[in-house]
Amino acid sequence: MSDNDFDAWLEELGLLHAKRTCKQCGGRTTLKVENGHRYTAWRCTTKNCRVASGYLCGTFFERRHLTTKQVFELAYYWAQQFGTIKEIGFQTKISQSAIIGMFDKFRDVCVKYLDENPIKIEEGIIDKKPDNRRRDNHKYQQELIWRTQFGDIRNVFYYLWKQISIFYPCERKE
Repeated sequence: MSDNDFDAWLEELGLLHAKRTCKQCGGRTTLKVENGHRYTAWRCTTKNCRVASGYLCGTFFERRHLTTKQVFELAYYWAQQFGTIKEIGFQTKISQSAIIGMFDKFRDVCVKYLDENPIKIEEGIIDKKPDNRRRDNHKYQQELIWRTQFGDIRNVFYYLWKQISIFYPCERKE
């Protein structure tokens, strides 16, 4: 699947903007094509405004130096809990710091979901003893609770993207 087809599919899923409204004047925007750039910008068509914003701005994919396909691939590895960061980096040719950053962002989705949908924690789901090796143990516990709630590992990937589409809503074509 080409990058453009993949992005069109993400637009259908509501993970990328299919259209944008100018935040400054409320006018219509169009995609401004720039040669040599993978992602273009949304530009206001109002004559006195002409404000531009990035193509990925306001989406889950913004502020990442990865393509949408790479983020999706990392989400799959994260959901399936395949290998170590180093092994995933070797397979994907993505830097370890970028992988860690995305995995943290996936964990943020888990935390946000549990903040908005509190559940009663059953005894034995998480180890109550603090893990001093991790600087943010609470985030890892939240991820474990989130994974436990959705059960089957095959469902984790689906529910991750379902919740991302809820937490990072995009404008769709009408």
